[in-house]
Amino acid sequence: MEQIIATIAEKLGISTELASKAVGIILNLVDSSVSDDVKEKLYNAVPDAKELAAAGGDQGGGGLMGMAGGMFGGGGGAMGAMAAMGKLSEAGLDNDQIGSMGKTLLGYIGEVGDEELVGEIVSSIPGLDRFV
Repeated sequence: MEQIIATIAEKLGISTELASKAVGIILNLVDSSVSDDVKEKLYNAVPDAKELAAAGGDQGGGGLMGMAGGMFGGGGGAMGAMAAMGKLSEAGLDNDQIGSMGKTLLGYIGEVGDEELVGEIVSSIPGLDRFV
């Protein structure tokens, strides 16, 4: 994961700390939205992802989007994606950076896992395809 975080930081022109935080937020969204089978595939392909996903859940509420996500069941689904977008925006990323980061991260997961895994992740999170 260190390499993909460094790649994302360089590509977006942000610190590796911010890139790590952003990746954690996205991985936490994935963790809270996909089936246990998909999680197992992800964590087998990217062992460090589990730790980053846990850290991503500790990033605060995501402002109004986080509150909305909490009101409608929290982590998964479209509201989870909206809450994650709110957290990423609060962390200092703009929409273009978020999209680029998402594409880069999913591309990496596709390389170390497979494209089927990426498809399962994207199809499990309504609205994610709009941001990546």
